[in-house]
Amino acid sequence: MGVMDKAQKRASSPAGTQMLLSREDTKTSDASDDKANAERCESENSIYPVGRRVRGKGTYVGILRLDGIEQAYHVFAAPEDMRNENGGHLLATFKSAAQQVSMLKNWHGRDGALIESEADLVSAIKNGTGVNVWFIPPREILDGKNAKGEIVRANTLFDLRKEGDFSETFVTVDIGSGHSKWYWSCTQAPGAPGRVWNVSFESGTGDVCEDRGYALSCRPCYIEPVEAPEPSL
Repeated sequence: MGVMDKAQKRASSPAGTQMLLSREDTKTSDASDDKANAERCESENSIYPVGRRVRGKGTYVGILRLDGIEQAYHVFAAPEDMRNENGGHLLATFKSAAQQVSMLKNWHGRDGALIESEADLVSAIKNGTGVNVWFIPPREILDGKNAKGEIVRANTLFDLRKEGDFSETFVTVDIGSGHSKWYWSCTQAPGAPGRVWNVSFESGTGDVCEDRGYALSCRPCYIEPVEAPEPSL
């Protein structure tokens, strides 16, 4: 059950109700601490500077390791949020946003892929269709947490939203109608088919909404393999 009262929920959640946050949402463990610290060290020692736009790629987020995949990947975010057909800021349900990302052609140098869950992402990476293409990122890229609310990484889009080349590229307050400060992930809530995690880029709060319900923002990302260092002679 939620830890906030109903008034707080209405004020901070796009759904206004049905917040699935609990103390579990901020819990961690030695194992997840170790993973987050390892990711931070890897990213700090990466050839790419975190929070900086890399020519021909995107703005660097860090290194991603997914369960079931041995290979590590560099994560790059698009330099801007998804746009609608008129060039304005796109607000869309998760299903619609995923479809529109999949239709991207040579957007900032890359095409898009249809990724509607973390399972889809893992499958696409394994079959070669999930690398070097835009997709809606998993929750851990947004706020560092997995589907259960456990902290699993250090460098996140939320933490970097005001840093470097990310500065002033995210919506951190609602503009116009809708819930533009909330960003979709592709991470589904455990045991809740059709409900997807999203994160407020004002507060860092996580929430779960129906995938055909509320219209939120979307920041596509893509990944490329971390190459093994050349052996020293």
